[in-house]
Amino acid sequence: MKEIKFAQECGFEMDVKMLSDETIRVSWNKGACVEIISADEAKELGLLKEESFQEEGLTEKENKVLKSVIDNTYEWGLPVETSIIKEETGLSKRSIAGVVSGLYKKGYLEEYPIDPDIEEFMLSEWAFERYCK
Repeated sequence: MKEIKFAQECGFEMDVKMLSDETIRVSWNKGACVEIISADEAKELGLLKEESFQEEGLTEKENKVLKSVIDNTYEWGLPVETSIIKEETGLSKRSIAGVVSGLYKKGYLEEYPIDPDIEEFMLSEWAFERYCK
């Protein structure tokens, strides 16, 4: 943690990502320096900001869409409309469709089974348990 504090004081830009075991990977100096810390340590260092917090293994657009879906999921099984995601992320419908397809394949999202003509989808059950509880 001392190294991270020193890097912050020197003005290095920090890249902060959540790992699958709920720890936080912090890298700086173009990835040459990496530390794994707890979420509490990251909060203490002021590193946990909404926009810098990302799920490991997802692209920037996937993270953006996933965060928007999480923010708009109030109960498991309730859908989120593409128009809401478009509004929040600024991505085009076509781009969102591609990103959603990738998130389906990775298991983060499921189709909303009620009406296939409506552009809605929902978090998978495991993703809801992980991010919304």
